[in-house]
Amino acid sequence: MKFMPDDNQIQSTPLRAKRYGARVFAGGIAAVVIVLSIIVGLEVSAAALRAVPQPSEQASGQVVNRARKGDRQIGLQEIRRIRPRLTPAPDLKLAVGCESLVSALANARLAKVAGRCAS
Repeated sequence: MKFMPDDNQIQSTPLRAKRYGARVFAGGIAAVVIVLSIIVGLEVSAAALRAVPQPSEQASGQVVNRARKGDRQIGLQEIRRIRPRLTPAPDLKLAVGCESLVSALANARLAKVAGRCAS
């Protein structure tokens, strides 16, 4: 028995080749676009690095002496001399009809915070 290809198989082979060729062409174009975008991105970043101005005294024409800049900063001894004012907080009491957030036995500070008020 000989195998004879159908008419569909004979006609579909050139169509498959065209589809495969189109895929290869599209893939090649995509690869070229990706490579070009990488090259352009590298060029842009390299140009940005070259465009950063370098500080130079000749460009501004002004010489700044920064040798004694540290004498304007607050010294450690002066920081130690600064003391916050400690004033006693007023004795806060809960309003009438309010219950404290926690018990005074659990936390004396939080006992002065109102948990809920029935007014």
